[in-house]
Amino acid sequence: MLKKLDYILDRKQKQGLVWLGILLFIAGLLETLGVSAIFPVVMVIMDPDALMEYEAVRIVTGALGIRDATQLVIILLGALMLIYVLKNVFLLYVVKQQTKFIAYNRNRMISRVLREFLNRPYEFYLEADIPTVFRITDADIPNVFQLLQVLIQFASEIIVAACLCVVLLVTDWKMTLSLLVVFGIITLLISKLLKPRLNRLGRKNQEVQSRIAKWRIQAIYGIKDVKVLHREEFFAYNYENTGKESVKLFQRYAIMNNAPRLLIETVFMMFLIGYILIYLLQGNDIAKLITTLSVFGVAAIRLLPCANRINTYITEIAYAEPCLNYLYENLNINVKLMQENPVIRSAGSKEKLKLQDEIRLSHITYAYPNTDKYIFRNADMVIPYSKSVGIM
Repeated sequence: MLKKLDYILDRKQKQGLVWLGILLFIAGLLETLGVSAIFPVVMVIMDPDALMEYEAVRIVTGALGIRDATQLVIILLGALMLIYVLKNVFLLYVVKQQTKFIAYNRNRMISRVLREFLNRPYEFYLEADIPTVFRITDADIPNVFQLLQVLIQFASEIIVAACLCVVLLVTDWKMTLSLLVVFGIITLLISKLLKPRLNRLGRKNQEVQSRIAKWRIQAIYGIKDVKVLHREEFFAYNYENTGKESVKLFQRYAIMNNAPRLLIETVFMMFLIGYILIYLLQGNDIAKLITTLSVFGVAAIRLLPCANRINTYITEIAYAEPCLNYLYENLNINVKLMQENPVIRSAGSKEKLKLQDEIRLSHITYAYPNTDKYIFRNADMVIPYSKSVGIM
């Protein structure tokens, strides 16, 4: 998938992705800082003198002129507020840059593909499935850029999850490793069980979208015949029925897409409650667990949605992958056509044919594709400059 995206995107688009990657990495660090900064505040509030026992804390408080724990709590709370304000302002900026990148480049890709199609030989359109040509610009390319956005968000969530896991490992490595194993198994199961089904669902949706486009195009472009033959209901009926197929596919996709989130939430709560029960049954002190649970509780507010989104993104990627494959195949066809026929120009090419006197055709032999009947055999013709000639 990444190789295909590398082929589809141009150099400028890849540079934009690198810049987005840097922004997302910084955002991930800020998200982690926002969660980990709560830990010392919780410690000071629960046990004001505990934090003052650390040598590094005493050095910092001495340098700042802080004499008691109350002052320290006030400063920490103020710093925490500042961290969250700066973090969320930066995250809003990242959303703006991400949306701008996706929307602008989606439009560029649609324009590029349209140029590529217009520059294909006339013979291509003799056997082309026109509704599918419409679908690539109306549905496939938007889905590919939705896929790209999902991959960017997927990378962002992985960064945040990795950084949060480091914080949790320091807090309680046993609970963290256990959680990671559980979530790893769930993610693997989702990937193995749902991905093939969603791939098939995505391909089926492509077929249905082509049929929807077909009924719409045939009805509108053939409106004279439709009116003369009173076939309005025929086209409306078929369009509606095909739309119902699309609705059923969307329902199945919505169920599969939401299943991971509900599964992870259920497993996480069962795991956390089970861990507390085992901890108490072993005769351990509940007071020692409160600080750990406070940190895990705060981390869970961010980590649980993070784990949900990661698994949701896996299902979305699987569903949109057939659109990426189709776009990739079509751009490959254009490259092959240009290699086979140098007259065909690439999209965006501004080179023009130089015509000064006439176009002279000599010894032309031609038959339409997939037919044995020749239209011309060793034909000669001259088209003078500024004249139009039609051949029937």
